[in-house]
Amino acid sequence: MAQRILLLDSDPGEGALLCRHLDRIPGLRYDFRQFTEAGPALREFDAIQPHVVFVNDLLEDMCPVEAVRRLRTVAPARAIVVLGNTRDADLAVRLIHAGADEYVRKGHLDGARLLEVIEQAEARSLRRHVERDLHARAHQLSDMLERESLAMRELEIAMERVEAASQAKSAFLANVSHEIRTPLTAILGYADEILRDDLPPAERREAAHIIRRNGDFLLRIVNDLLDLSKIEAGGLEIERVRFSPFQLIDDVECSFRAVARERALEWSSAVVGSLPETIESDPTRVRQVLVNLVGNALKFTERGSVGVRVQLREEAGAEPMLCFQVTDTGIGMTPDEIARIFQPFTQADGSTTRRFGGTGLGLTICERLVHRLGGDIHVQSRPGEGSTFTFAIPIGSQEGVPRSTAEEAQAQRRATPTAAPVKERTLPACHLLLADDNPVNLRLISRILERMGARVTTAATGAEAVSVAWQEGRNGRAVDLILMDLQMPDLDGWDAVTQLRDAGWPGPIVALTGNALPEERKRCLASGFDGFMTKPIRRAELHALLNEHLANGPSAPDRGSESSRAKPS
Repeated sequence: MAQRILLLDSDPGEGALLCRHLDRIPGLRYDFRQFTEAGPALREFDAIQPHVVFVNDLLEDMCPVEAVRRLRTVAPARAIVVLGNTRDADLAVRLIHAGADEYVRKGHLDGARLLEVIEQAEARSLRRHVERDLHARAHQLSDMLERESLAMRELEIAMERVEAASQAKSAFLANVSHEIRTPLTAILGYADEILRDDLPPAERREAAHIIRRNGDFLLRIVNDLLDLSKIEAGGLEIERVRFSPFQLIDDVECSFRAVARERALEWSSAVVGSLPETIESDPTRVRQVLVNLVGNALKFTERGSVGVRVQLREEAGAEPMLCFQVTDTGIGMTPDEIARIFQPFTQADGSTTRRFGGTGLGLTICERLVHRLGGDIHVQSRPGEGSTFTFAIPIGSQEGVPRSTAEEAQAQRRATPTAAPVKERTLPACHLLLADDNPVNLRLISRILERMGARVTTAATGAEAVSVAWQEGRNGRAVDLILMDLQMPDLDGWDAVTQLRDAGWPGPIVALTGNALPEERKRCLASGFDGFMTKPIRRAELHALLNEHLANGPSAPDRGSESSRAKPS
C-alpha cells in the first residue's frame, strides 16, 4: 500500500527536495501532495487522508502552532512531523505541545533519517490511536457498568417495594379477616341466642340490636374496600351540588357527640367567623371524609378531647376553600408513622391494629377523596400528645351567596317549621314481582314489601320470573313492577330482562345486586332495567325507589308496549 504524504510549505522547491529523500528509501511507495498554504490543505484534508503530514515551521498564511493544532483536531490519529528552519527551541516545544509527533531540522534530513522519522511518527500515531480507542472503550465499559449498577439498584428497590407491598397486603388480609370474623362471631352467636325459646323479650331485643350494629360494621368494611377499588380504577364519580355546610356539621356532631360522652371525652365543634349558607361540592364524599377523621380521632383517644373546627379560607384570585380541622389528644404519631398512614393497607404500626382494630383503609380513602374533590389534606402530630388532621376543599363561586355565623344558622333552623315525622312507610296499592334465587333474601324482602302495603309474588329463577310476569297478567293480576336479582340459575337477571323487553313488557324493572360498582349500574340501565339497588337493602332507599318508579308508570315507549308486541303464549 502506498504511503500518502502531505507537505505544507510555501516553497515549491522544498517539495522536490523531500521527494528526492523519499526516493532514496528502498521499497517505499508513496503518493505525494504539497500545499503552499495551510487553509486549503485543511479544507481538503478529509479527501486526501494522508498517513504522514510534514509541516514547515514558517508558513505565510498561518502560525505553524495553530496549523498543527488544527491538523491534530481534524486528524487525531495521523502522524505530524514539523520540518524546522530556525533554532528556536521554545517554538519546537510549543509545536510538540500543539500535537506534533516529531520536530526535525531540515539540514539534518536525509533518506535514512526521513525513514526513521516516518516510522517513529507512525508509531506514536498508532499508540495515540490505540490509547484513544482504549480510553473510549473504557469509558463505554464504565458507562455500561454504571447503567447495569443503576438497573440492579432499581431492581432491588422494586423488589423491596414488591416485598413490602406483599407484606402489607398479607398483614391487611389478616387484619380484614380479623375485622370480619369479630362481628360475624357476634352475629352468629346472638342469632343462636335469638333462636332460644326461653330467651326473655328484653334480651331478644338486645341481641337483635347487636346483630344490626355488627352488620352495619361489616357493611362499612365492604364499602371501604369498594371505595378504594373504585378510586384506584378511576371509577369513583364526584358530583357538584349545593348544600348547607351547617347541616353537614350538625349531622356529624349528632353522630359523634354521644360516642364522645360514652368515652368520657370532651367534645367541641366550632365554626370560625361566618360561612356561606350553601357551598358547591359532593356532600356525600365530604361527609365521608369528615366522619372517617372524627371516628379515627375518637378511636385513638382514650382521654382528653376531640374537636372539629371549620372556617372559610379565601385568597385573592383563587376559588374559596372550606377548611375542616379535626383535633384530638390521643396517641399521636411519629414522623415515620405519618409518612405511612395515607398508604393503602397500612396503619401507623402493627400494634395500632391489635389495640384499636380497623382495616387501615380509612385514611387512604380520605386522602384520595379529598384530592378527587380538588382539595388537599395534611396532618400534624406528636407521639403522646395527639393529632390534627386538616383538609380543605374548593366550594365553587360564592357570588351572591349569603353568609351566617353558627349562632345565626342555628337560630334560623329553630325558626323553620319541621315536617311531621312519617310513622310508617307505605306504598300505593300495587302488585310487585320479586325474583331472587336466595330463599332467605326472598323471604326477607317479601316481608319488607308486604309491610309497605304491596302484594308480592315471588320467583326463584330468571325463567320463572319471565313466565310468572306474563301469567299473572293473563290471570287478571297485572304486575306493576318487577324487582330482579341479577345472578340467578338457568337464566340470569340480564337475560330475563332482555326476554321481557323483547316480548314487549312495558312496566318498570328494578335490578337487585350485591355489586355496587358504577359500571354495574351503567350496564343494568343499558340492558333494559329502569332502576338499580344494591344489597343489603335499606328500607328507606327501597321505599323511595319503588315510589318513584310506581309513580312514573310504564317505561319509555321505545322499549315497546303490550299492544305493540305479542306476548309469549
